[in-house]
Amino acid sequence: MLEEKLLKQQAVRFCEVCDYLIGCAVAKSRRDLGFLLGYKAYPSFWRILKGDAPVPQKLLEKIKVLDSKINIGWVITGEEEMLYKRNETAPQGEMRKVDRFVTFLYAENIQIKVALEQLKWTRRAYDKALKEDLTLRQLADIETTYPRLNMEWVLNGKGAMLKQEEVVSLRTIKKILAEMEALKAKVNRLEKYIKKQHKDR
Repeated sequence: MLEEKLLKQQAVRFCEVCDYLIGCAVAKSRRDLGFLLGYKAYPSFWRILKGDAPVPQKLLEKIKVLDSKINIGWVITGEEEMLYKRNETAPQGEMRKVDRFVTFLYAENIQIKVALEQLKWTRRAYDKALKEDLTLRQLADIETTYPRLNMEWVLNGKGAMLKQEEVVSLRTIKKILAEMEALKAKVNRLEKYIKKQHKDR
């Protein structure tokens, strides 16, 4: 009974953190935040929000990436404050480009080691980016390596994290089908012409 009560209290604190991040425009809703944190199926994330399951350590680490001011110890125990009180180079709630990129890697379940190999970066270059933010060269590398990633989102947080798939309109489909039919008719005429030429010889 006590464990269940502690889980519920932890869930309340975790929900406060989620609402804080939403207030900072990290995500539009708890569902979006769950997706951003790697939960493709919302019910799994919802169980944590309700207190039916404990907050995993890996999830807390991802939360820390989204905003380094969040005290994950407070989420677990309720001791001290939700946010650390210290001077930050970035305004409260503002994510840097490198923070958004790391969020993308977490969401896509790409390990940092694998990402460095794909990007052909050294660990030293990556650590420097974590301290100072991404350079123009690194941004170009990211755009080339991860074409699904929306670079506008990386640069200024606008739009969705991933590029939206192009939706083909019904008019476009009809046009393509009409062109295919016209090509088929042309092929049929050519085949008949070739057969006729062979017969005449």
